[in-house]
Amino acid sequence: MKCLKILVDLDGVTFDFFGPMTDFWNQETGSNIRYDDLINYDLAACYGVTREEFEAVKDRYEAISDQALLPFVGEAFESLSELNAEGHKIVIGTGRKPSLQEMTLRCILSRLPFIDQIHFSKAACIYSNHSGLTKQEICEMLGIDLMIDDFPSEFMEWKIKTTPWLFTQPWNKHAQHEPRGQWPEIMQYVRSLA
Repeated sequence: MKCLKILVDLDGVTFDFFGPMTDFWNQETGSNIRYDDLINYDLAACYGVTREEFEAVKDRYEAISDQALLPFVGEAFESLSELNAEGHKIVIGTGRKPSLQEMTLRCILSRLPFIDQIHFSKAACIYSNHSGLTKQEICEMLGIDLMIDDFPSEFMEWKIKTTPWLFTQPWNKHAQHEPRGQWPEIMQYVRSLA
C-alpha cells in the first residue's frame, strides 16, 4: 500500500465552524439563516451585511466559543483516524488568524492527537490578511500528495504535483473542480491509489 502525505483544511473540512457560527449569528441578530444558505464563501454576503458588521459578530463568537468543542464535519474524525492507522501522514493546514493559533493547537492536540504537523497558512480567503506561506507552498515544501480544502480559490494557479481535492460544501457547489466530494469519496479515492 502506498502511504500518502495528505494536507487537510480545518474549517469546513475537519471541524464545522460554519454551522455553530451561523447558529450564533441567528441568535445575535434574530435572523433565520440555514447552513444551506451559505452559498458563497463571503459570509457577510450570505448574511446580508457589510464585512465590518459580519466581523464584529464573528469576533464576539470567537471570543466566547470554545473551538475545541466544534463538531467534526461528517465522518472527518473516523476518516482521519483510519487514514492515520493505515500509515498515511496527515498534516493540518489552516488559514485561521494568528489570534486563534494557540486555541487551534490545543484543540488539535486534544482531539486529533495523531496529527504531528500543523501549518498556519496565508489563506486565499477574503477574510484573511495574515502573512505566511500559501497552502500550495506548504504542499510543495512538504511533498504533499493530496490537499483537501473547501475553498476553491486555494487551487487557483495550481502549479505543483499535489492533487487538490475540493471538499464539497454549499458555498462551493458551483465551482468547476475535480476531484471533489466529502469523506466517503475521499476515502475511496485514497484507497484506489494503494
